[in-house]
Amino acid sequence: EFLFRQMADSLFAGLWFDPPADFLASAAWRSLASLGIAAATMLVIAGFLWRAPGGRFAARGMLAIAVLELSIFAYAYRDSFAVADMHPREAEAFYTEHRGGDYRVAHLRGPFTPYARNLPMDLRRSAVWGYEPVMLHRHASFISHGIGGGGRMWSRLREHVRWGTDLVEDGINSKFVDFHFDTETRRFDPPVEFDLLRCRYAIVPKGLPNSPAGIYENMDTYPRFLLVRDYVVLQTPWVILDGLSEEGFDPRRTVILEQAPVPVPNPMDGPSAAEVIVEDESSDHVTLRVTLDKPAILLMTDPYSAGWGTLALEDSVQKTYQTLPADFALRAVPLEAGAHHF
Repeated sequence: EFLFRQMADSLFAGLWFDPPADFLASAAWRSLASLGIAAATMLVIAGFLWRAPGGRFAARGMLAIAVLELSIFAYAYRDSFAVADMHPREAEAFYTEHRGGDYRVAHLRGPFTPYARNLPMDLRRSAVWGYEPVMLHRHASFISHGIGGGGRMWSRLREHVRWGTDLVEDGINSKFVDFHFDTETRRFDPPVEFDLLRCRYAIVPKGLPNSPAGIYENMDTYPRFLLVRDYVVLQTPWVILDGLSEEGFDPRRTVILEQAPVPVPNPMDGPSAAEVIVEDESSDHVTLRVTLDKPAILLMTDPYSAGWGTLALEDSVQKTYQTLPADFALRAVPLEAGAHHF
């Protein structure tokens, strides 16, 4: 009962832990049944060892018990579901219609389609959260800050990533964040962190308490590549994250770095002719051609990690490149004027 009360005080207790009235009694009976089965198993094993210690009969009997126990355990905990639960028709039709594009989707799970958030991964699409066996620390912090609304709540939310919690859905359901779903225009307006992550669509299933079902579009998403010339250098994570939503700060014009870029662009240069072409890419690399007439910082709205680097190819005007964290969770590559290939 003490453990139950501790869990009931959890941040998302009302969402992921809503026990029935007979929960404690049922849990007690299940515990007693498990202990009874374990005791009976030990008695049977003791009988085998007493009847024929060290003999083949005892060894075969224990092997049979082990196989039976594993089979019962596997059957009780098998993870099976209908394919229709994995691929809701409306969502699958959406992904078929919206092929291509550099956007991401916030695909909420919902109580009636528990496996739906796996759908983007299954169809090789990009989800802003989705089912991730490994979540990058910077990306999880970035999302947590957007949901927590700044301050120190984001660090508390980030801890729930360790449990496999879908922070986007739980944040909306618990009213930590408002996506401003408009059922008339089918638009939504998430925090700036989701704009920067190119969260173009939100798919909301039926049954969520604070979100009307439907497919919504965000008209303020950023492109995958931006060339900016203004920057500030900050190194404290929460200062960087809070700075993104400060009044007057425009992430389309200014990028927050954690060290000075090389080469250094001139913020006074203003707009200029530039072109970014994706030649090739996979999960482990992306090959770009970038042409610009003045130095700039290439902001890539893809998640940053320390393992990413930038390698100059033979015909590139610049021979060495920095790969820097931008806006805490994204990537930045400072560029000099000219034709780049990396």
